[in-house]
Amino acid sequence: MSVKIGYPADVLEKDIWICWALEKLFSMPKKKNMVFKGGTSLSKAYNLIDRFSEDIDVTIDLFSCENIDLTKQVSRSQAKKTRERLERKLKEYRDETLVPYFQKAPEQDLGEIGEYEVTTAQEGWHDTGDHLFIQYPSALSADGGSAVKRRIQFDLGARNLTEPSEFHEITTYLSRQLTSLEFPIANIDVLDPKRTFWEKVTHIHSMCQENDPKTKFQSQSRHWYDVSQIYEHTIGEAAISDKLLMESVVSYKKTHRYDSKTNYDFCLAKNWTLVPKGLDLEDLRKDYGSMNAYFLGQQPSFDSVMTSIRDLQSKLNG
Repeated sequence: MSVKIGYPADVLEKDIWICWALEKLFSMPKKKNMVFKGGTSLSKAYNLIDRFSEDIDVTIDLFSCENIDLTKQVSRSQAKKTRERLERKLKEYRDETLVPYFQKAPEQDLGEIGEYEVTTAQEGWHDTGDHLFIQYPSALSADGGSAVKRRIQFDLGARNLTEPSEFHEITTYLSRQLTSLEFPIANIDVLDPKRTFWEKVTHIHSMCQENDPKTKFQSQSRHWYDVSQIYEHTIGEAAISDKLLMESVVSYKKTHRYDSKTNYDFCLAKNWTLVPKGLDLEDLRKDYGSMNAYFLGQQPSFDSVMTSIRDLQSKLNG
């Protein structure tokens, strides 16, 4: 079946667990307002990218109940206090609500299963309070060094805005072929891809001003690919036309994602930097080459991706 669909068996299996985890999270009793975002949302909700994105990026609205307005510009010290306050609240919500919930979640659907474990850190990781890992049992033989790990990784956030968002039904790849079988279905709120576009474009702009070449582009080339795919879509056209949304994202990044190495005012002055230079560009090329296992179809060439990015940079700076 994996050959017929065109995706490896380990990808199809993990996709089922991703949809299961999303369904469980968004149907949780008395859950906080939250949205699904990031690369996996671009793939599962909008079919905008053709790569398998493993992590589940979720923003949880903890700021409303704390009477925090993330749209207001505040001083750097105030922003720091807000960040620390929300980080504490997020860790509390994860540890006191999400962890026990997911520890018991399989009992309702699957009964007792082996090799299922919920953790908040991985070996060699410092627990920053914004990750949740679910190790899941596999019906396949040992992974044999597969790039696809048998664990779900939730990347949780409490400092991002949850609007604009849209309601979507998220289904598995297998459900499209095996219509007689029952698979998880997640009915969830998803961040508008136009905002995701601008969040990724501003991230690229920031990365191009980073000065640490050792880890600079490690696992980061996906953002250039994602932006190039959205840019070539009508959603990209709509995002570029939405100047207010762009200004909103830039204002938010300046205030709540402050980085001394990044000048976000350049964005408002039509001085975007989206294409790395010299050795940085070669490092990005190498990282992109390492992504091959995650593409569900033919991986576009690095040069074609960067052609789109250069065109976007020219358009934004024009």
